[in-house]
Amino acid sequence: MINKKNSLQALQNGQRTPEAVKLIIKICQKIPPLPSSILELLQKLANPESSVRDIGQIIERDQALSAMILKQVNSAYYGLPRKVYSLRQAVALLGINEIRHLALRLSLRKTLLSEEDLFLHALKVATLSELRSGEIDPSLAYTAGLLHDIGKLVLKITFKESYQRLRGQGLWGPALQQAERELFHLDHAEAGGLLAEFWQLPPVLVEAIKNHHLSQEGVAGLVRETDEALNTGQLSDAGQKIISQIEQDQ
Repeated sequence: MINKKNSLQALQNGQRTPEAVKLIIKICQKIPPLPSSILELLQKLANPESSVRDIGQIIERDQALSAMILKQVNSAYYGLPRKVYSLRQAVALLGINEIRHLALRLSLRKTLLSEEDLFLHALKVATLSELRSGEIDPSLAYTAGLLHDIGKLVLKITFKESYQRLRGQGLWGPALQQAERELFHLDHAEAGGLLAEFWQLPPVLVEAIKNHHLSQEGVAGLVRETDEALNTGQLSDAGQKIISQIEQDQ
C-alpha cells in the first residue's frame, strides 16, 4: 500500500516546494476518493490471481453501485430482450468485463461531474487501449486509459479559470505539459499521479497515470501511444469506427 506521508516527503525531498504545488497537494486531499468498492476492484484487477467470482462479489456488496449498474443495463443503450433484476443476471447477459468497465465508467463520471469532454476523451483512450493491449491485461489497459488524465481535474479545481484558459488553447502532449509546468510548477500527469497515490490505487496504475506522456513500454507506454494516435488522428479503420460509435452513444 502506498504511504502518503512518504510520497509527500519524496516530492519535497529537501527543497522548498512551490506554493502552487502545496495547493495542489491540499486539493488532492479534498477530492472525494473513488468508492471503496471501486478501489478494491482496481486492486483485484492488478492481481492476476483474482477470479470472476471475486470481482462480482465486490460489486454486489456496493448497493449504490449495483443500482447504478442495473439502471444502466436496463437502458435503451444495451437493448436487452428482458428486464434485468440482479447483478448476477447482468453479468450473465453482458459478461464480467463489460460490468467491470461499466462500474469504472459510472464511478469516474460521478467524479468528473460536468467535465464531459474530459470524460469522453478518457473513454476513447480506455476503449482503444483495450483494443491495442496485446500482451497487457486488457482490463488493466482499459482502466489506465480511463484514469490517465485525472490530473487535469486536479489542476482545474485548483486553478479554475487559469487552467480553463490554458485548455482552451488546444495544446496536448509535451507542449501542454511544458505550459502547465511554467504556470503551475506541476503538469497534469504529475498531479494525476499524486491524486492516484492519495486514492491508494495500485502502483501499476499510479505509474501509468504519472508517465502516460513519457513511458515507452508497459501500460504507461500503451496509454501514451493510444493518446497520441487519438490526438493526431492516426487511427486504424477499426479504431476510427470505435471512436465514432462512442461519440454517437454519449
